[in-house]
Amino acid sequence: MSFQDVKPSSAPRRPGEKRGLLQSYQGPPPPDSTLLEAQQQDSGTGMGYSALSDDILAYRRHVDMLQKLAAMVGTPQETAAAQMQLRLQTDVVSELGQKIEGRLLASERTLASPGGGGSTAAQARATHAKLTRDYRRMETVFKNTQLDIKRRKGLAEARRREAAEEVARVLCESMKLRPTDPERQTWLRVL
Repeated sequence: MSFQDVKPSSAPRRPGEKRGLLQSYQGPPPPDSTLLEAQQQDSGTGMGYSALSDDILAYRRHVDMLQKLAAMVGTPQETAAAQMQLRLQTDVVSELGQKIEGRLLASERTLASPGGGGSTAAQARATHAKLTRDYRRMETVFKNTQLDIKRRKGLAEARRREAAEEVARVLCESMKLRPTDPERQTWLRVL
């Protein structure tokens, strides 16, 4: 079933009756059992995986924002403000990635230290492996986005250069300058 399968009610509403989510809101949602379990596991193992998981989710959101900004590179929508935002977003993602790397390394050292076995340690190792895999996947997306930004900037610069050369060529032809004239070479350099 999808949202398209649900049809709005054609029944008339009574005066003052509202339709939608606001009508059914009854207060804060009940606590998420998986969140409570993660917090209990964190307190038992001392690893702080819920904070690490939150950082990885934040990393994912920032990478998604960076991808949206990267799509504007080389288009008319690319303004000085958009370029600044792109640089800042790249810095934010890089810093957050370094923070996550440090936490993953610290938790890996904790897992590798002697002492502690059993189901709690096995569960901590499984959680660590999953979080590491999630982070590496998003890190790859970030690196690919950076490469895409470089490619788009290169293409935009090449298009700008071609347009300038075409303008110079048309200008020189209108002035009836030969390709060997020094004045024509000056126009090509200026544009």
